Amino acid sequence: METATLASPGAPSAPPGQALVSIILIASGQPGLLLRSLTALTRLEDELGFEVVVVENGTCAQTAQLLSLVQGDLRRIHHEVPVARAVACDIAAARAAGEYLCFLREDAVPVDGWLAPLLAALEDNPRLGAALARAVVPSGQVLEERQWAAIVIRQAAFDDVGGFGHSSRPLRWEGETLLEAIEESGWTIATQPLSVVLLMPES
Repeated sequence: METATLASPGAPSAPPGQALVSIILIASGQPGLLLRSLTALTRLEDELGFEVVVVENGTCAQTAQLLSLVQGDLRRIHHEVPVARAVACDIAAARAAGEYLCFLREDAVPVDGWLAPLLAALEDNPRLGAALARAVVPSGQVLEERQWAAIVIRQAAFDDVGGFGHSSRPLRWEGETLLEAIEESGWTIATQPLSVVLLMPES
């Protein structure tokens, strides 16, 4: 297996040596999907300052081996016993160093150039709490905004609502209730049409 390198140069708007955005992945025992995501991240634009935070949600020898080969700014959080996805996301966010938090679904494949428009939207509008990528399924259908597969959230907005855990509602998807909580707290959300991710389950 080849070694993947995650570049993390300092972005102009981030202090030297500090990530502007923390990209969070929850690995749930499907190393093929994780490899696909990490490969996409190696193609990020050189001017973006970022770190990658991976939660190993359960024991998987293949996932551990894959992550051991990754070079660059990678934080690993290991849970021997799997926890709920919302819990895993909140734990990763607490460890993240970025001004922005990017949550990327495990089955999402970002199209090159996806991250910069999301960050630009947040930088241009200080009241924008979250910027969403367009999620496209193999048939070409674009999913509804609330069914996001990749999102960048301002750390301050995430903290305002207490993350996924405090914004969750019974029998509701935590990704949707998080957006509602962000809006209710006075922030806005927007979909960035120039940012596209493909939803492609592992075959």
